[in-house]
Amino acid sequence: MTLSIIARCEETGRFGYAVASCVLAVGTRICGARAGVGAVAVQDGGWLHWRDALLDLLDRGLTAAEATAMLALAEDAPASQIAAVGAGGPASAVTGPSSTPVTSHLVRGAASAQANTMAVTGVPETLLEAFAAADGPLEHRLVAALLAADILGDHGPDVRGRQSAAVRVVPAERGRVPTGDADDPHVDLRVDDSAHPTQDLARLLDVHRAHRHLIAAGTAQDDVERLALVRRAAETTPGERVVAPLLAFRTALAGDADAARELLREAARSNPATWQWGARTAERAAAAGDPGAEVLARLVAEHDDGTPTAP
Repeated sequence: MTLSIIARCEETGRFGYAVASCVLAVGTRICGARAGVGAVAVQDGGWLHWRDALLDLLDRGLTAAEATAMLALAEDAPASQIAAVGAGGPASAVTGPSSTPVTSHLVRGAASAQANTMAVTGVPETLLEAFAAADGPLEHRLVAALLAADILGDHGPDVRGRQSAAVRVVPAERGRVPTGDADDPHVDLRVDDSAHPTQDLARLLDVHRAHRHLIAAGTAQDDVERLALVRRAAETTPGERVVAPLLAFRTALAGDADAARELLREAARSNPATWQWGARTAERAAAAGDPGAEVLARLVAEHDDGTPTAP
């Protein structure tokens, strides 16, 4: 039914999970995470409300082993896979004897991987090995684990193929809520229906990182820093429908008409609303007294009337 990995980052204390399956919108099912508490997975025959039950047990001070052992006493637990990791100690997992074959799990330190309906054996091992070998923030290591498992078998690790995938990471601090700021430790991304959900999820994670650069650009101290952050976003996701126009606008506002002209054309290929957006941006910049507003307005007008103008 699904493969998942849950983990606590030993460096930052953040908790997270990544999951993929051949069901619609697996990100709304199976796994859960709570800031300052832990991450859990309940799959195969498990019930959705078991996720909150596991997190509540961790929140009350039980270890991951104690929490999974308690839930394993439930009536439907023999047909389920249960995993948890808390704020301290190792992760824990239980695979019931009646789980859907081929099924297994593996725990290594503060991470646990579990899979069922496997097309091949060794999926949990592949997940954990890729997770341990990957670099970067927790969310990138979790998605790297899914990508590594994705090449197992003729059609991926699930005997039925793949349809959806998700990754979520929450802070180490109890009760912390998402802010949307550039340094927000929350990550919550889902691909609900796709022929290549894990690859799409990896792309979304890059877009997420690029948009964090854009958020930081919005609070930059000066235009030089702002343009540098937008360029960093563009390097992360070239041609992305929001990043590409913003790079063109910022370049025009910096006074580089030649570079901005080509960037605007490229951006319009991925986002046809670029010209309308650019006109509004030029109006706002002019109202704010930005000297680069005239450059951007002229480039937009150049497109509108189809007549090239001198830079």
